[in-house]
Amino acid sequence: MSAAGRIARDSIRGRAAAARQWLRLQSRFEPYVRPHRRRLALAILLSVLYAGLRLLEPWPLQILFDRALLDQPTLFLGVDALALVGGDRMLLLGVCVVAVLVLAVLSGGVYYAQNLLIAEVGQDIVFDLRKALFHQVQRLSMPFHRRSASGDLLMRLTGDMVLLREMILASLVTLASQLILIASVLALMTAVSPRLTLVSVLTAPLLYVLFRAFRTRMTAAARKQRRREGRIAGAIEEVLLSIPMIQAYTAEDREDERFRKLCKSSLRAGLKAARLEAGMQRWVEIALAAGTALVLWFGVREIFGGRLTPGVLLVFLAYLRAVYKPVRGIAKVAERTARASAAAERVFEVLEARREIKDSKLAVVAPVFEGAIRMEDVGLVYENGTRALSEISFRIAPGERVALVGPTGAGKSSLFSLLLRFQDPSEGIVRIDHKRIKHYTLASLRRQISYLPQEPFILSATIRENILYGKPEATDEEIHAALRIASLDRFVGSLPDGIDTPVLARGQSLSGGQKQRLAIARAALKNAPILLLDEPTTGLDARVEMEVMESLERLRGGRTSITIAHHFHTLRSADRILVLDDGRLIDNAPPAELMGRPSLFRLLAEMQGFDGGFETDEGLRGSESIGP
Repeated sequence: MSAAGRIARDSIRGRAAAARQWLRLQSRFEPYVRPHRRRLALAILLSVLYAGLRLLEPWPLQILFDRALLDQPTLFLGVDALALVGGDRMLLLGVCVVAVLVLAVLSGGVYYAQNLLIAEVGQDIVFDLRKALFHQVQRLSMPFHRRSASGDLLMRLTGDMVLLREMILASLVTLASQLILIASVLALMTAVSPRLTLVSVLTAPLLYVLFRAFRTRMTAAARKQRRREGRIAGAIEEVLLSIPMIQAYTAEDREDERFRKLCKSSLRAGLKAARLEAGMQRWVEIALAAGTALVLWFGVREIFGGRLTPGVLLVFLAYLRAVYKPVRGIAKVAERTARASAAAERVFEVLEARREIKDSKLAVVAPVFEGAIRMEDVGLVYENGTRALSEISFRIAPGERVALVGPTGAGKSSLFSLLLRFQDPSEGIVRIDHKRIKHYTLASLRRQISYLPQEPFILSATIRENILYGKPEATDEEIHAALRIASLDRFVGSLPDGIDTPVLARGQSLSGGQKQRLAIARAALKNAPILLLDEPTTGLDARVEMEVMESLERLRGGRTSITIAHHFHTLRSADRILVLDDGRLIDNAPPAELMGRPSLFRLLAEMQGFDGGFETDEGLRGSESIGP
């Protein structure tokens, strides 16, 4: 095959692929458009009415020009307009002027109603899409969120949605109304002068080629620009969350440079898209000007030949302008849809993302757990091929207090992710109360596990709302019982608005100990039989740490608890220690036994200066609880 043949073949394949992608994108919108089809139909009907009113606008000028000024034998709807007013030219002038005003008022009112309706429908569709996207983002599994920058997801929920609204309005209604107007005007132009109409449409093939050639390139450029803007959003979020660290390391200039490079990359992509848009508009204007010039040339020749009156040429030119305006509008629609289709792809990429962790068809609601936990030869390999766990087997009895110990990266947090089903094991089985946790629905499983991460999750809301996050239907008595368990009752009582005092996002208005106790109160209110604690005293001074530990002992009462611990003095009340190293369980015994023989646990304890004085009585274990 010749080089020219290969180029032609690749071009055809590229256009076919672009067409298939466009049709697929439109089909994705169908479920969100379907509930609004009646209002969309009404908007299209208003578009038809608007087109009809626009078609009438040139006729008062034609009557005035030909009949009142030049006294040409011109009829309107088979009637001599001058005869209708008794031959009074001034009266005919007044009627024509009033007709122009009436048509302008009517078309303006219809245009206003049409655009208002289109805007409402567009906002409603975007509202539904945004809800669906937010719903999906919250339920996508942790592997997806590890791959995705939260700033980029934020961009998809906000900026991409604005572009989607433009696409919906452009592709569903605006484009339809423009095509209706063009078809109507062309029909009238044909009735006025078939020869001039044929001349005027000579530019149509050129316009079609322009639209097809530029749209594919604009879509590719817009897609690249949206990706780079997503990276900028991710970088902004990263910096805003790291301001103290950036200032502490005087890294402002380095972050400025990193941000400048990202912005410059996005700027280049944006300029390329702008050049393509401007280039298409330029060629469209040239094509339309060529069409107008041809019509003027042949139209004046028709007048010289006595086959056309000046008024009719005036009407025809007005119609030609009426055709060219929506053609320019279609060019702008092509620009908007090129940008919006890139945004739509990003939105539907998330909406259609596969949920790796989900309920099986046979999943049932879990009964109230006793709290027995068992892992059988469990292994975990992350999606990048990294092995986190290998051949993990152990049992935990209901109400037992177990600690996970091991070097950083040993696999402790991975065990938590398996119990919460943030991940499913690559090998082996995880059981609670002797049944595989896959047999339970995700919601019923997670409702019975309280999880306290290292950095407590604090909402920008009141203390009451933060605590109720664990159990929204809780009574005031249950809330106050949870506050007492967390030793937070006195602090809350000292606040001006008490439990209804607002706190800042991420608990910035609270101390480290107060944030941790607030998280403990939330867990106590949730009242789950299984408790997962991820180094709950990290970053606290000795006095606050002791207060938090006392609160945790009350929280643990009667519950199965697993604690990730790096500071060994927090393990004094542990019944048993699971020691992990390089993703394997290398020890599983009471702490006193591990301290009594050579072991990794003993080595790590001695490195911390830990004396091994473990609690053997129940003195430290508080009795107050709101029930397992």
